[in-house]
Amino acid sequence: MGELIQVEGREVPVEDGTTVQDLKERLDRDDDELATYEENGEVKVLGDRDVVADAVPEGTNVSFQPGEGQVFGRPGLGRGSRPGEGRDVRSVGGRGGRPGGGV
Repeated sequence: MGELIQVEGREVPVEDGTTVQDLKERLDRDDDELATYEENGEVKVLGDRDVVADAVPEGTNVSFQPGEGQVFGRPGLGRGSRPGEGRDVRSVGGRGGRPGGGV
């Protein structure tokens, strides 16, 4: 049977049993990206083994975010670093991901 969800504004049908990993492969997304959606003002992160139709309410918008070690989708690059010398921006400036300690 399945259901319809939105993926970054585009309507996408998902069949029963389709996992987040299956969806990533079908949409040609990077394996390291995280699938997220918002529910009651809270951002929820989906695991690769989560079944989309079971975890995400029909019509919900799913987005993909850079995964661990990626900054704006580019692996290993943090502010002020060169390729291969990436920094974890969550710790830069001590303000939970705001590079340079901005407010």
